[in-house]
Parts: sequence; C-alpha cells; structure tokens
Amino acid sequence: MQTYRVQEIFYSLQGEGQWTGRPMAFIRLSGCNLNCSFCDTVHDQPKDMTTEEILEQVVAYPTSKVVLTGGEPLIQPVLELLTELRARRFAIHLETNGTQPLRDLEDYFSWIAVSPKSPVETLSEDIFLADEIKFLCGLPGWENYIKDVLERFGHQLNRTKLYLMPIAKSKHFHKGLGRSREELIDVNIEAAKSYCLHHSDFSLCIQMHKVLGIR
Repeated sequence: MQTYRVQEIFYSLQGEGQWTGRPMAFIRLSGCNLNCSFCDTVHDQPKDMTTEEILEQVVAYPTSKVVLTGGEPLIQPVLELLTELRARRFAIHLETNGTQPLRDLEDYFSWIAVSPKSPVETLSEDIFLADEIKFLCGLPGWENYIKDVLERFGHQLNRTKLYLMPIAKSKHFHKGLGRSREELIDVNIEAAKSYCLHHSDFSLCIQMHKVLGIR
C-alpha cells in the first residue's frame, strides 16, 4: 500500500473560488516543487501515512467532498489514493500550482483549481483542463504575468473560471517594500478590485478562510 507524506488532514469550509463556503475534507500533502517567498502554507512537516490511514480519517467527516492540496500534491504518486477515494464515491477537488501534468489524472477529479505562480514556460500544457484559475494580485509584475499566461493558453480556457486573488498574508514578501503588511494587503485588494472592474472575465476572490479565522 502506498505511503504519502501528509502535512495535515482536516475538515473545514472551502475558503477560495467557486466552492467558497462548502464544507469539505482537506488532505494537505507535504512538499512543493516551488519555493515562493509569499507562501502562507506550512507544508514541510510531513507525517508518513498509508492510503488506508488517510481514508480512515477522511471517512469520519460528514462530507462527500475531498480537497487534495499542498504544497504541490501532484509531486507525489497520488493514483492509489485517488482510486480509493473515488471507490468510496468522494468528489475529489484538486488544488495545484499548474506545473504538473494533469491529463492522465483528470478523470479522477470533480474540480481542478490551478493557482499559477511560476514562470509561464514552466506551466503544464494541461492547464486548460482547469475548472478555475486563481491568479495572485500583489506579486511584482502580476498584470504582465496574467497577460503572458492568457496569451499562451487563453484560447483554450473558454470554460475556465478566472479569479484574481489579492495576496492577504505573506511571511517575507512585504519586507523591503516600504509598507506594513496591513498596508500591502489594502493595496492588493484595491488593485484586484480595479483589475476585475476593467477585465470582466475575472472575478474577485477573497480568501474567506482567513477572514473567518479558520483553516
């Protein structure tokens, strides 16, 4: 039986995107292929768990929806876990940074959310399989980054929901910018609001779990 490096498993409300507010079980796998200075998620303190141990915990929650997240969950061999979750009739949602291939796994997922953060050339050609893409507002050159991604993949994203999410918390990113964290958050929110008002294909996405103080 497959063993996974698991950061945490918990039950909460989805805080981002189309499914905001829906109760779901979250399986946060440890590890990531990126090292973003603005990352707000602890994913480097793993506990080894078998597929069976993960399932025992997940089935105890009163939900039929499971989110596979990270770090970057697809850097681990997740096929066995996906197969067993689907066999138990879970609807599986994926949260990924978009750098990993999706084509061979897409049928296992009920929803695919991509949050691209790396250079455009490192993104998987399978990004068009995403049901939603959540861009980050507040990175240096974020508007040009969105433009570059859409120029490369936009013709394939007709069914994909596009969100702009202001960076609301960062461990390091605000340092040296001459602003406090609170000021930076306000700037990001205002910039994201303005962008969405001028780009009607985008919706504003606020990280509601941080507003509510939940995971």
